[in-house]
Amino acid sequence: MITFMTGDIFQGEHEVLVNDINCAGKMDIGMGIILKDKYPNMFRQYEKLCASKIIRPGNTWVYETSRDIPKYIFNAATQYHWKDRADLDWVIKCYQSIVSNIVSRKVTDIAVPPLGCGAGGLRWKIVRQYAEKALDGDPYVKNHCRVVCYEPEE
Repeated sequence: MITFMTGDIFQGEHEVLVNDINCAGKMDIGMGIILKDKYPNMFRQYEKLCASKIIRPGNTWVYETSRDIPKYIFNAATQYHWKDRADLDWVIKCYQSIVSNIVSRKVTDIAVPPLGCGAGGLRWKIVRQYAEKALDGDPYVKNHCRVVCYEPEE
């Protein structure tokens, strides 16, 4: 079931946090800054994966934390370079990848920011329909996972 809300994504107790990333190895804005500081090992791995060209647009790289909450951080690559706009096709692929990861890991609670919006430059009004279609279209997600989509405060 999907719930849409505004607020601080870090205030909830979610099993998974989704982080919007680029493929250039930079986390200098939005959630990235906070996660970079909170999970320095994740950031170091991310830099290496970007340098090796393993993180590609439209893919989701999963980082397993050493904590119970959040247990995972799903890093969704919606931009090639941090200076570029997000690509809607990549955002759609990221949502599909997120769903696959929810199902394969039997996730029961996930917090999702507005992928590709903000620094990515896409409009939530457009992206939201693709988020809903992907996140509400899978039977496991629909019946077994609480999905909280944090909408931008406009």
